[in-house]
Amino acid sequence: MITKKIASTLKDYKYISSLFNPKNTEFFQTKEISVKRLQEIAKSFGRKDYIILRGDKNIGWFHITNCANPDDGITIGIIIDSPYRNKGYGHIAMELINQEAIRLGKRKISLKVFAENKQAINVYESAGFEKKEHQITMEKYL
Repeated sequence: MITKKIASTLKDYKYISSLFNPKNTEFFQTKEISVKRLQEIAKSFGRKDYIILRGDKNIGWFHITNCANPDDGITIGIIIDSPYRNKGYGHIAMELINQEAIRLGKRKISLKVFAENKQAINVYESAGFEKKEHQITMEKYL
């Protein structure tokens, strides 16, 4: 059985931090993050972090962050730990996220995904997400 719990302990945040490793972050801008930084983000940005569990085993993480404009709903981020990928847990995690968003009274969920991350895009599309082509990312190195 797949469930979720709100991250609240140092052990929870250590687990989340451990997910930011090369096997899990190929398509992430953030390649690593400290426990302290995760806790700071959770406190200052209105974000809730959740651990995804299979029985009593941690298999992933997601976060829900309220947008500044309530009409914009929430944004999410998700990692399924590499040993648990391709087993349907991403689909189940998306359902957990949907349930939590509804419980929180939200009507819109947004996320960002790299165009190259075809596996994640397939999961998101099967969960009802639609591509929006109105945003591009630009960078400048100094």
